[in-house]
Amino acid sequence: MRYIDRRFLFPVVAASAWAQQQAPGAAAAEAAVRARAQTFFDLQVAKKYRQGEAMVADESKDAYYNGAKFNIDSFTITKVQVAEGNAAADVTIKAKVTVIVPAIGQTVHTEAAQTTHWKLENSEWVY
Repeated sequence: MRYIDRRFLFPVVAASAWAQQQAPGAAAAEAAVRARAQTFFDLQVAKKYRQGEAMVADESKDAYYNGAKFNIDSFTITKVQVAEGNAAADVTIKAKVTVIVPAIGQTVHTEAAQTTHWKLENSEWVY
């Protein structure tokens, strides 16, 4: 039976671990977008939509004004994925949502996953 010398495994393991680490710029971008999204969704939970407006991209403000607002009771950010170049990101939240069933009129609390798209605009992360 043949055995592999353990000294040959170290470079393979080290290269694998190094390849999975984020670049310093990507880690900083992820932390910044996570903090900004946390603040935005905290405002949505508090139903402070006008204050959240400052965190919406200029071209999306009409859709933000006219569209349905998030009706969440609580949330957790489950995933932040920063795109190449650190100028865009997808933030996935898991939210407890209040839903009113029209036929019954009953309020149902359920958990839903929502992915939102963020971008860097004037050195600020915006929804």
